[in-house]
Amino acid sequence: MMVTLMLFHTTSKPSKFIKYTSKSTIDITEPSDICYDETTSTFYVVSDEGTIKIKDRDLHTLKTLRYKGSDFEAVCVVDTLIYVSDESGKQIIAFSTRSNEIVTTYDIRNIGGLNAGIEGLTYNTKMNTFIGSYEKDPVVLIEYDKNFHEIKKINMKKISDISSLTFHRGYLYVLSDEDASLSKVDPTSYQVLNTVYFDIINPEGVTFIGGSDSFLVVSDAMQKIYTFNAVGL
Repeated sequence: MMVTLMLFHTTSKPSKFIKYTSKSTIDITEPSDICYDETTSTFYVVSDEGTIKIKDRDLHTLKTLRYKGSDFEAVCVVDTLIYVSDESGKQIIAFSTRSNEIVTTYDIRNIGGLNAGIEGLTYNTKMNTFIGSYEKDPVVLIEYDKNFHEIKKINMKKISDISSLTFHRGYLYVLSDEDASLSKVDPTSYQVLNTVYFDIINPEGVTFIGGSDSFLVVSDAMQKIYTFNAVGL
């Protein structure tokens, strides 16, 4: 049975402003999300133009996937599969990390226009569920099973919008474009535990780097990647 949760969130620690330690230009137009694959030590970057680039730890491009979609907004890696949200196509597309070919696609149907699909996507390793999100109106997280059947929705009352999601060391992290912030969220109760803010225009994607607490934020408008130390998170 599908359940919708209405949650009001409080922070247990004071929010703070943090500065990036470095920045670099990325060779992809309108980058919309990024994720790190610990198995291959590579990054996957997707764009609004429907392309996927594979990059090494130094963010040098190793390969551009042959498949071209319409509006890629989110990416995450689970085992040997790369999951990409095609927002306009209302699909989740699964690629093999080995062959880079499409393995399967999942239709994600929701009320709304072409630009109202899944904006963020990650995998909850504690619950073995996928977590997707709508950007706003409403700001919602959605739990899915492994076949992308909806389990429940969670309205995030204290977050103004969601541009990206990532999972790191047992916690969910939510990136906000409008607030230029990253929030640490309990993956079971969905309570916001802490929030940090940064001076970045149009942050669209976020990922942590392997086993470290450093994270990267991708700016769509500036076409740049910013590196942070997870101070305060």
